[in-house]
Amino acid sequence: MRLLNPCAGTTGSAKSEAPGGRAAAGTGIASLPLPDAPPVILSQPEFVPLREGANGFLAVRAAGVATGYAWQHNGVAIPGATNALLWFAPAKLTNSGLYTLVLSNSLGMTTSQPIAVAVGNVDVQQLVRLEWEADAPSVFKAESCQSLGPAARWDGSVYALTGSGPILVPDPHQNRPACFFRLAGWAGSRLNRLDRHLGFKLDGPVGSRRTVEYVGRETGWTNWLVLTNLTLAGSPQMFVGGESTWATLRVYRVKSVP
Repeated sequence: MRLLNPCAGTTGSAKSEAPGGRAAAGTGIASLPLPDAPPVILSQPEFVPLREGANGFLAVRAAGVATGYAWQHNGVAIPGATNALLWFAPAKLTNSGLYTLVLSNSLGMTTSQPIAVAVGNVDVQQLVRLEWEADAPSVFKAESCQSLGPAARWDGSVYALTGSGPILVPDPHQNRPACFFRLAGWAGSRLNRLDRHLGFKLDGPVGSRRTVEYVGRETGWTNWLVLTNLTLAGSPQMFVGGESTWATLRVYRVKSVP
C-alpha cells in the first residue's frame, strides 16, 4: 500500500504523484479558507472490489474544510495515511477489510461509515450455455447479437461447436445480456441460450489442491466463505459457478492447499 500526503512539507500549492506518475489534485494549506463548521461527509462507497496486483484507491465526498485526514484499517490507524486519498499500489490480498476515514479541522471531526475492500486474485468471466438442434451440422460456427430485425448486427463471434450440445462458451457481451445466437451462415437457425454462469481459470501443477473463497453482500462484504475445495485435473482448468451467481456482485480468491 502506498500512502500519499500532498501537503507534507509544503507551504504553497502541492501535488501528490499517483501510481504511474499521474498527478493527483492537491491545494496548499495557505489557499484553504477558514473552517466555519466540522467537515460533513456527503457520500462514500460501501464496497470496493480490487484485483490483486492492480492499483486502486479509496476516497469520500465531503463538504466543508478538512485540514486533517486519518485512515484506519479494521479499526487500527494506518501509519502515514494522512491524505484525502488512500492508494493501493498495488493491491494485496492482505488489504481486504474495513476502512474508515476521520476528517477533522479546528472545529471538530467526522468519521466515515466503514468501507469494505475485497481483493480477489482471479479474472472472472461471464459464460453462457448454448443448446442447438441434434440434426445441425456436426461442426459449425456461432455468432451473437443483442437485437433482431433488419438492423440486427451479428458480431461475428466464432465458436467451434460439435455434436448437439449443450456447451459453455465465454459470453461475447460481458456485463450486457447477449440475447440471440445463430449458426453462422444459417440465418434461419438460431441457438437457444439456456442460462449464464460465472467462471475463471485456475493454474498450477496437475494434482495440486485449491480452495475457492468468495465475499459479497450476502456475506456482509468482509466475511470470506469457502465455495469449494478442488484438485486440479489439468492446467489451466476452468472453474464454473452456478447460474445464480452471475448477476451477484462477488469477489473471488483462490488459495493453495498444502
